[in-house]
Amino acid sequence: MPAGPGTIVGAELFDEAPPDYDDSRVGAAFQAPGPRPLPPTAPEPPSGGGMPPADFGDEIALGESVTSLATGATPAAYDPSDRSANFTQTPADDDDRGIELSEPHPSVGDEVDLTGAGTEIGDLSAGPEAQVEKAAPAQEAPQQKTKIKRYVVAVLAVAAVGGGALALVPDIGAFGVNMISDRLNASAHEAALADLRKRTQAALAQDTASAANGALNDAKAVRGGAPRHRATMAYAGYVAFARSVRFGHRTVDDAFGKEMVALASSEPSDLLTLAVAAQDAATGQLPRARQATQALGAQLKDDIDVAVLAAEIELLASDAPKAVAAWQRANDLQKSARTLFGLARAQRLAGDAAAAEASARAAMEASPNHVGARTLVASLLWQTPAREQEALELLGKVTGDGPVRAAASDPEIVEAYTLLGTVHLTRSRMSAAEQAFAAAVKIDPQAVRALIGNGEVLYRSGRYSEAQARFEAAARADAQNLTAHIGKAKTWLAQERMKEAKDLLKGLQKTHAAAPQVAYWIGRTELALGNKKEAEQAYLDAVKSSENRPEVVDAYVALASLLSSLGRNEAAAARLSEATAKFPDLPALHKAKAEVALQTGRYDEARQELELALAKEDDLGSQFKLGEAYRRLRRFDDAARIFDKVTAADKDYPGLALERGLLFEETGQSERALEMYADALRKAPNDIDLKLRVGSTQVMAGHASQAEPMLRDVLKDRPNSAEAHHFLGRALLVRGTNMAEALRLLERAAELDPNRAEYHLYVGWGANETGQTARAEVALRRALELDAELGDAYWQRGVLLQKQGASRDALADLKIALEKRPSRYEAYATMALCYQDQGNWAAAEEAWRKAIASNDKVPEWHYRLGKIYASRGNRAGAAAELEQAVALGEAPERSAPPWLFDAHFLLAEALRATNDREKAIRHYQRFLETAPTDNAYRRDAQQALESLGAGKGR
Repeated sequence: MPAGPGTIVGAELFDEAPPDYDDSRVGAAFQAPGPRPLPPTAPEPPSGGGMPPADFGDEIALGESVTSLATGATPAAYDPSDRSANFTQTPADDDDRGIELSEPHPSVGDEVDLTGAGTEIGDLSAGPEAQVEKAAPAQEAPQQKTKIKRYVVAVLAVAAVGGGALALVPDIGAFGVNMISDRLNASAHEAALADLRKRTQAALAQDTASAANGALNDAKAVRGGAPRHRATMAYAGYVAFARSVRFGHRTVDDAFGKEMVALASSEPSDLLTLAVAAQDAATGQLPRARQATQALGAQLKDDIDVAVLAAEIELLASDAPKAVAAWQRANDLQKSARTLFGLARAQRLAGDAAAAEASARAAMEASPNHVGARTLVASLLWQTPAREQEALELLGKVTGDGPVRAAASDPEIVEAYTLLGTVHLTRSRMSAAEQAFAAAVKIDPQAVRALIGNGEVLYRSGRYSEAQARFEAAARADAQNLTAHIGKAKTWLAQERMKEAKDLLKGLQKTHAAAPQVAYWIGRTELALGNKKEAEQAYLDAVKSSENRPEVVDAYVALASLLSSLGRNEAAAARLSEATAKFPDLPALHKAKAEVALQTGRYDEARQELELALAKEDDLGSQFKLGEAYRRLRRFDDAARIFDKVTAADKDYPGLALERGLLFEETGQSERALEMYADALRKAPNDIDLKLRVGSTQVMAGHASQAEPMLRDVLKDRPNSAEAHHFLGRALLVRGTNMAEALRLLERAAELDPNRAEYHLYVGWGANETGQTARAEVALRRALELDAELGDAYWQRGVLLQKQGASRDALADLKIALEKRPSRYEAYATMALCYQDQGNWAAAEEAWRKAIASNDKVPEWHYRLGKIYASRGNRAGAAAELEQAVALGEAPERSAPPWLFDAHFLLAEALRATNDREKAIRHYQRFLETAPTDNAYRRDAQQALESLGAGKGR
């Protein structure tokens, strides 16, 4: 519908709008710059009178009255640009005010009446005639107030609101203040940015985290002084991401860098490209980062920031040749600790250790508190024994209090602690290694290498559950880390979770088919599951590797041991020869051979291998094992000397307290032995794995009384553990107190894990002790089927054959047993019984002497040898052996052996023959006290006492 008088057209208020006038054009005119559009023709206004025309050149007096148009006068032509006609004017008041004081002033935020409603302009609902009629009798109507000032105030209010709204546009600001300020200060901002870059490059040239932190704070401050300067924002973002790339991520820095890049992105520039490339490098988008820096480098050939970022990208991509070239170029542009250390890292990546060391030392000279250079040099030195101490001193500067540590970032300190732990772990300094790894994990709970190192320490200490937790944490932090997953598998294997370990390792094999460590542990797992063919193939896969890894050496030794167990001794020897030729100077080979020798009872062979290993490398672990070999060889003084040396280096070495306890027990120092056993559990008194290790070691050493309660605790916690059943059964077997329960436990262990030859061996052993011949035969046959090299199985079969009267066959098995396990000195005792059965007293006497020479704490052996001496007229020899037999047999911790009364009689006879009257009387009396009442020699003893002047006795 057409607009009438007083209607809003666009943003203007007209008394009358022309017919067919398009008000959208006027509205658009206020939206766009330039002159407002006018209608093509100006139609005549309606008749009835109106306002007189106003001259655009005249100044409007806000307080003056305007002459009314006379009735019947012809109105001027309509001009929509003449806004003076939009107001109805009235004569001024007496005080010449344009706006009455009683009328409230409009203010910003108040509503302004632009509708034309009210008495001043007229009723907009009336037609044109009514409007004209109201305007004509001017003198009769009430004077109307001027609207000029109200309009001006409204315009000013709109202007104020609009100008204030510009504050929402930071680049312009309220009323354009920011835009004006930025234009006026543009040169100053550029100069400040240039100064910032110089200071930043000088700070980053020191290549320390503290200097980089200072540079970043400086960049933030400069950006605060130029909050809308896009180039400064971009450079501040670059500094944040460059710090992250070099010294590790910090959440606050990454967030700041992202913010700066986002704000600066509205104005493309070289510095913005640099910042985005640094962000891509920090987030692993290396191809994109490389492309951007290459383009920048072509334009800014002498820009050190561009050159360093390009070099860091090549390092992150592990492209050694390109990294070396890029860092060399950066170093040519600006030789500093920053470029020298970058070059050192690239040279190490390229395998040039000598050049890397030289560059790193130059970096330390250029920046005395440089952290990374110290760690890098230490990593190159420590594997050479003569230079290890220098490496430890360099790392000590980083991990100890002082200016170097103060200049370091957390990741640099973690790296130094991790390397320190690795050095100690490799040298078997277990406590020092554990402390270093723990310090690293304390700073960064997700430090993968430190978690793995800590897990390895715990694994070697027999604390398998704790080790598993560390390996699992490492795998969560880095799902692709192979060592962490293998750590999980081997702890599961140690905890008798063979199926889970195999599944994990088979999965790893799919993605790491050529990794020898995966193949080795698959072999170990297959063997534990009884799959010897699969285990052999896995070991063969492992030894194909040309890598100088411990697992390759272990695989050779494990393969040789497996082949021997299958009766393929020539093939086993060939594999060991191959390993010796492949690793002629590797101490690890001697240590691996020694470990197998210790497990199979070839203690002197173990001693020889350990001494060879120590001649090539001073290793605390090898020293400890040598002490164990000496103890098992009953060279107690040598063992004590070695253990003292280990204690001086690491008093908390895993297993040391236990071994010293065994040594004290075997040398008759029971109280000190108990102290050592308690100390063995001190670090983790409730650790089930450690309890099992301590208890099983005590059982294997023949000291079962202390082990039994500990092993019962383990069995409560792990009722399905074959190992716990086995060692508790062995403890009872050694003590001889509950043979029925011992045999039940041993059989349960064989049921839970039927692939362990040793478990079947001890079932046969227990059956032998309880006289269950058929049971013994089945168990021993199965043990030898599983492991043809199991010397103790031959020994127990010899025991069984001797009891069955087959002394000839028994002797054959016993000789094999001693060949395969020379330390099984009990076999000599069984051989002596076989020789006695054959009436070969000289051979029997020699066999008893060999048995006693190996272990002089078995009372029955002394009794048997003493009896032979007595029968052969060796009264002095008989007296010495029988005294030992009686003293050991009457010990408080032992139950009286069935032959004890006979030993007393034979000893008394020998003592009377050697004129030792007092002792002879005492032993005749002990015989009469302990012998059965129907014993045929009671009368002889009474007569002997009478002849010695001691009466008839009892």
